[in-house]
Amino acid sequence: MIHYLTPYATDGNIGRALNEACALVPDGDWICLRDGDAMFTTPDWGRTIDYVIREYGGQYDLFGAVTNRIGWKHHQVPGMMDVMDIHRHWEVGAMIQANGPQVEPTTELIAGFFMLFSKETWKNNPFPEDRRRARLFDMDFSMKIKRRAIIRGLYLLHLYRIWSDNPRSDVKHLI
Repeated sequence: MIHYLTPYATDGNIGRALNEACALVPDGDWICLRDGDAMFTTPDWGRTIDYVIREYGGQYDLFGAVTNRIGWKHHQVPGMMDVMDIHRHWEVGAMIQANGPQVEPTTELIAGFFMLFSKETWKNNPFPEDRRRARLFDMDFSMKIKRRAIIRGLYLLHLYRIWSDNPRSDVKHLI
């Protein structure tokens, strides 16, 4: 079973909110965390995730995806950062997904807009609950997990601080 979670922390303790949500998932199941400002662009996204778990879940402990708007280049689809046309995002998502899951191992960290991992992986590496490092929850979690991969065949539209002139450094919503 795959549990799709989008926890939120009104007090800024993102790690605690993530841990509380992950703790509710039964042992043996998988967890898919997704930011509230990220969305799947194709109707078969669930089949792709299920396939990745069945085919690659024994090889990797943490999966990321690709997106339009994120600070980490290894997750970006070139040329999509400032595209605001939802139809274009659907087209890109459909083209990417049509090529299959394309799971690629990486030594890079996995960004928190989309993280896929087993309950066991989380139990061995819970999210840090230090509010001072709240905005780094994905980095802190990802650094502990060595077997990482990016699903190049799964595209999400991510608004990623669209309200900001400087999205890489605007973190006021996280603290």
